Amino acid sequence: MSTEDLWGEIPDVEPIKTPLSIFKEQAAILKEKTNGALEAEVTVGKESPQEVGALMKIVVPTLGGYTVNIAQINYGLEIYPVTVFNLRERFKEIAEDEISYKKILATVFSSSAVKEIIRILLQQVKSA
Repeated sequence: MSTEDLWGEIPDVEPIKTPLSIFKEQAAILKEKTNGALEAEVTVGKESPQEVGALMKIVVPTLGGYTVNIAQINYGLEIYPVTVFNLRERFKEIAEDEISYKKILATVFSSSAVKEIIRILLQQVKSA
């Protein structure tokens, strides 16, 4: 007796950039820009049964894997809106689309608080 397929055709999907994939791209860029002195690690979790959550932290391999949390994102099935949490300056913003999401991430990553953390960590790496 064979099993009957009740699913029908599964739709083909076009690849898109999700908030998570953009978050991970930015993590890779930090490592590249610092020649590996600093890395950004993205940990994916589930914030609720309906939301994906991802945490980004800067990791310093030469300091025993010392970490500093930078940002977190949460989004649901529809991908947008995505909530971006700036963990250094303790605020959150909601992005309605990819363009606003990237602008918010740029604000977080280029903020004076994050720049200062990067500066301090790089000083410590160079003197270790």
